Amino acid sequence: MLRRLNGTIVEILEDSVLIQTGDFTFQAIPSFRVLKEFSPDEKFNFEAVLEINEYGTALFLFRDTIERETFDTLRKVSKLGPKTCGKIIKSVDSELLRNIIAGGDIDKLSKVPGVGKKTAERILTELKGEFENLDIQQREDFSADAVDAMLALGFDKYSVLKALKGIKTENMPTEEIIKLLLTKVKR
Repeated sequence: MLRRLNGTIVEILEDSVLIQTGDFTFQAIPSFRVLKEFSPDEKFNFEAVLEINEYGTALFLFRDTIERETFDTLRKVSKLGPKTCGKIIKSVDSELLRNIIAGGDIDKLSKVPGVGKKTAERILTELKGEFENLDIQQREDFSADAVDAMLALGFDKYSVLKALKGIKTENMPTEEIIKLLLTKVKR
């Protein structure tokens, strides 16, 4: 079982990152915080999950244990495969996701990429009570919505995430984040 990976991000691609550790370069599916907080040539001891099944092999990269544990908890949901869990963790901050699940907010959960209404209902049913006793900061982070809006406007994902790195987005409305990003990101 792979738990941690000490390496350097070499390149950020559309749906993955390349991470070099020693003589090897791995392609990994990053979490939201990895995409938001890291840029190429940064070395870090990442949390990791190596998923091997009959459909293939996938490496998932996380910033911290909260993200990895959230991924592992999502994997407990029936009919939710590792790629879908990776897509969810890549699209939304783990603490915000935990708050959504603990609050039973089906509308917010069904808006997360990779999650429709039926999947959201299944997640809330099967993970009921899973995140309620955890000490989770009550905060809103709308940076994922702002990134989606910037991508819809035709901006490069890496440029948007790089600009987002320097902005404290907690409790900031999506519109404000977009305004700040528009001033920082070049086409």
